[in-house]
Amino acid sequence: MEINLGEAGEMAEMAHGLTLPEGKTLKDILTPEQFAKVDAMLKNTLGIGADNALIGRMSPVALQVMILSSPKELGCTSPSAYELVLTQLANAKKKPIEGLETAQFQKQAVDNIPIDAQAKMLYEMSLDPDKSGAQFKELIATYKLQDSEKLYETISSQIGADKDMETQLVSSRNKTWVPKIDAIIKEKSSFIAVGGGHLGGKEGLVNALRGLGYKVEAVRL
Repeated sequence: MEINLGEAGEMAEMAHGLTLPEGKTLKDILTPEQFAKVDAMLKNTLGIGADNALIGRMSPVALQVMILSSPKELGCTSPSAYELVLTQLANAKKKPIEGLETAQFQKQAVDNIPIDAQAKMLYEMSLDPDKSGAQFKELIATYKLQDSEKLYETISSQIGADKDMETQLVSSRNKTWVPKIDAIIKEKSSFIAVGGGHLGGKEGLVNALRGLGYKVEAVRL
């Protein structure tokens, strides 16, 4: 998987990666006007304001994910995380788990996006929360089509001109994973689970593995 959540310290490191740099809060990275808009959005979706000690320390990227996956946005109870479910299944069957990266590496990928850019995205989301919610629902609907190329296209269209985010969170990580995946599957039969957005596109894992000579086919569920 992307991260081995069963490894000691990885969960704690992941939690640490969801927070702002030490000593920083949302009030430090947002103007008073921006803070007020974000605060209103958080209260409306999460029921907790930006003044909350825990929420106020969360990174803008983490807050965006929390808002979009909230019961109010999804219209249902909070979904289970695939990573935790797969970890539980592997442990139950006594299957070894390997991580393609560490939580610290993943945190660095997010940190490579300037904090002012992250703050801007969170503020812009607060200006039209319904639009962000609609886009997320569109993403879920596309995901359910089980078409990695369509999913990648939808993600790219929603990111728009901000290609730096796509590079930091997707393509650059793909490049580090490919040689690791190649080594693993040469050694033994393996089940590899990563975010769906990593599969499609010219720099996606499917194209990369095909470039190494592997036959890659979709198996629809």
